[in-house]
Amino acid sequence: MDEDETPVGRRLAALADALAGLVDEVEGGGLDHLDAAGLVAFLQDLETVRNRLPLVDHRALRDAADRDVAGALGQGRLTRLLTAALRISAGEAHRRVRASEQVGLRVTALGQPAPPIRPALAAAQRAGEVTPEQVDVVCRGLAHVDLPGYDAAAVTEGERELTRLATVLGPRDLQVCTERFVEHLDPDGSRPQEQLVSDRRHLELRRGRDGSWRGELRLTGTLGAKLRAVLLPLSLPRTDVVPGPRGGLVEVPDGRTHGQRLHDALEDVCDRVLRAGDQPASPAPCW
Repeated sequence: MDEDETPVGRRLAALADALAGLVDEVEGGGLDHLDAAGLVAFLQDLETVRNRLPLVDHRALRDAADRDVAGALGQGRLTRLLTAALRISAGEAHRRVRASEQVGLRVTALGQPAPPIRPALAAAQRAGEVTPEQVDVVCRGLAHVDLPGYDAAAVTEGERELTRLATVLGPRDLQVCTERFVEHLDPDGSRPQEQLVSDRRHLELRRGRDGSWRGELRLTGTLGAKLRAVLLPLSLPRTDVVPGPRGGLVEVPDGRTHGQRLHDALEDVCDRVLRAGDQPASPAPCW
């Protein structure tokens, strides 16, 4: 189905038409009758609309992540896909993905709707009261203390207060307030990094309705290094040799993406472990 024939496509087309009409009206002198206060009010109303546009990004990026669109297109990571497809900087791509994860609507492992991680900040953005830049300032700041071992209630209250400040302060002043809040909650600096990494270790696997498996993981440095050392040699591109159309043999390059090769390498490891489990006790196989 053509994109323009879908409900969301028609909505986007209507938005583009409305924007074109607004541009024509403004460029045709539509603001000439406004006094200074009226012109500022118009700019504020325009900013409110602009601030709500990321709500569309949040859902679109969540869907892209859930469907692994980046992997399907050979880009590996969602941020890399955004920089290539939208011609934006890597920093801007990371900001959009981070905002989608923090203030976008979520779904549980069972597919049920779940509130955003930062509900107060998300509500302010939905109302158009905060800019994407302010959202990023608060999200990046709270990431330093929204960790195991810190007072979760204090973080939640800090989010509410910083959101309130975001409606009256610019990004620079908001940054100062955010840093002061983090210092207040963690005056001696973060706990030892090794302990933080250990506390945040996590692995979750979920089976989808289509039979595929999805999950999330956060590995300690030791386990990550071990896993990489095991998978890397098994995920190298392979060149197949097949009979050529005119006789002889020709080389066929590996058509798998990097992510697909890592997936196949992990499956190879699992197969080897399972085969080893069927054998009598013996020294570990040499891979």
